[in-house]
Amino acid sequence: MEPFTVRIRRQALADVGAVRKWYRRIDTSLEDRFVIELNETLDRIHRMPFAYQVIYGSTRRVSLRKFPYNVYYLVQDPKIIVLAVIPQKRDPALAMHASE
Repeated sequence: MEPFTVRIRRQALADVGAVRKWYRRIDTSLEDRFVIELNETLDRIHRMPFAYQVIYGSTRRVSLRKFPYNVYYLVQDPKIIVLAVIPQKRDPALAMHASE
């Protein structure tokens, strides 16, 4: 089996940038902890792309463990495409539009 590559869409990068900016305003160490947690989550997705819940069509969701955010992604062999990184309280339909 060929290893998967993780690709992050521009919108997801914009999502991450906004979250980082938010946490940076509060405390730079909080921003650092968010980035570490996000990277750990992306690593888990990379290692086990099919381990997480399918929520719509083929879009999957995984929650960050220490921050109230979800990562939405697709598995399109051999790629994992990160669609969005949004707060858990936001409507997941925002990520669904990104998958279209």
